[in-house]
This record gives sequence, structure tokens and C-alpha cells, in this order.
Amino acid sequence: MFIYKNLKNYSFLIIGFLLIIASIIPKGSWSYFNDIEKMPTTLAVGMCSLDVESEIKFNLTNLFPAENEVNPLHLKMKNNGSFFVNHLYLKTILDTKSYEADNGGNTAEKFAEQFKVEFWANNEQLHAENWTLDKLATTVPDIAAWLPEGGLNIGEELDISVKVAFVKGEGQKKFEDKSLPVEFVVEGICGNGGDPGDPGKWDKSSLSFNGAYRSSCTEIFATVRNGAGSRAMEGPVRYEVYWVASGNPKDGEIVASGQIPALGSGGSHILRYTPSKAGVYKFKAYQRQGHPGIGELWSESLQVNQSCFKK
Repeated sequence: MFIYKNLKNYSFLIIGFLLIIASIIPKGSWSYFNDIEKMPTTLAVGMCSLDVESEIKFNLTNLFPAENEVNPLHLKMKNNGSFFVNHLYLKTILDTKSYEADNGGNTAEKFAEQFKVEFWANNEQLHAENWTLDKLATTVPDIAAWLPEGGLNIGEELDISVKVAFVKGEGQKKFEDKSLPVEFVVEGICGNGGDPGDPGKWDKSSLSFNGAYRSSCTEIFATVRNGAGSRAMEGPVRYEVYWVASGNPKDGEIVASGQIPALGSGGSHILRYTPSKAGVYKFKAYQRQGHPGIGELWSESLQVNQSCFKK
């Protein structure tokens, strides 16, 4: 099912498609659903016009994780305007509120770790990064940067195959009968400036949480990294620590904040916090000014048990 929004601002935003993914069901099988409804797909603001169209509809069931099969979703885009499309930002939104988490660490983010995502065009993989759904949820890659021309020329068409595959691992039985809605949003920009991001102000750094996390009775920490292909940060950024008694910390309260120092290309920094009460914690960091997308990123949820505070 497509979701479109028309944002009238200087940067000519165009917002794309919705993918629903449902996962492991009992007896070790998993399901993948994508419901596409045919509808007009041309969005235009002035002379910046991008068509986004997905042509397939499929419903896969009883696909065992051991088979590690790949299920493609084809996404077609065409520049129907009179400007070069400079950026095609991909936002990944995990509907954590619809995910029913149990005790034991089977969070929506942990669940999303089990699915790798690849983007292909003309029988070639477009990127070198190893993307999983949880990583995509904390970054905003620019699809245009993967293309030879750095974007879409006037009249040019692009057919991207999005391949989602289950990655078999240990301890996955706890995710049986779980499902997680996932939304991919494509934001196309003609020219520079405006939202998302402002290339004139952005220092071309890009932060992400690199998967190094720890929670204990005395400390929680997460490691944030400036990508190896990014430029050095020209200044610090803010981070915050969120807490909630149970559920998703994004809906909780801020219990601490601080600064991430300016990091060089490939540099990293450890965010630390001493928990004062039981519950679920999460780090939130901000990108440098002008960074494309929403400009923020979240760590995994970190559980601190009540037993840590028993006398």
C-alpha cells in the first residue's frame, strides 16, 4: 500500500512507498506480506516531478529461515520534471508501537536485526554497506549517491530491486509469532537546501550506532560512530538518555543529556550512563546541522532489571 505526502517547501520533497513485513510464525516458518494498491503516483511541486511505482504484489508463507531466500520488491522511479533529482533519501520507520515485546530482550530492534536488506539495479548491488533493518532505522542513506550520475537525470528511469532476507542465528525461537510493520519512505529532492538537510550547511558527517551496547547494574553504554566514508565533524552534537519503566523508551522521559565531541572520519565515541532505577533505556543522538533526513538516531533498548536495586 502506497503512502504519499506532498510537502510544499523550497526543497521540493516527494515521499514514497510503504512496505509491510510480518515475520516468524510458529513452527519456525515466517511470512512476508506486501499489499500494493494501484493508484496515481505522480507528485509534482513546480517543475520537480518524480514518479514512484511498485509493480508487484506478493504474499509468501511457510518460508523457513534455514533456506535464507531473498524476496524482492521492485520499485520504479522516473524523473518527469525539468530539474535533475539530486537526492533520493531512504527513511526506514519501525512501527515499534505495534510490536508486542516480551521480557527477555526480544525487542522490535532485536527482531529487525534478523533481516538483511540489499538494493539492486541492473543486476548489480548498489551499495557496499551491510544493511539490516535495525541499522536502516537509525540512518538515512541517499540512494542517489549510489548511482553513477549521482541522481536522476530529466526523463531517466530507475528500477530498484529491494531484497529482504532472513538471517539465521541463535536464540531466535523467542521471536516466534512476532510481526513488525516497517515503512520505507523515499524523499526526492531537486536542487540544494531545505528539508531534509541543507548541503550548504552540512559538514558531510554521518553518525550511526555501531552495535556495541552493554547494560549492567552499574552502567549502560552505546557506541556512536562517524562513518568511514563520511567527512570529519566540524563541531559537537547533543545526545540524550531516555527511560521508561516498560515498553519503548522513545515514549518515556529524558533522564540525562550531554555532548558527542567532533569525530573524524571513522571516529567513534562511547556514550555512558549510570542507571538510577530499573526499566528500559535508550540513547538518542543528533546529526550535525543540515544532515539529510530527520537528523536523529536511536540506540537499541537497554534493559536494567529491578534486582539491581534490591538491598
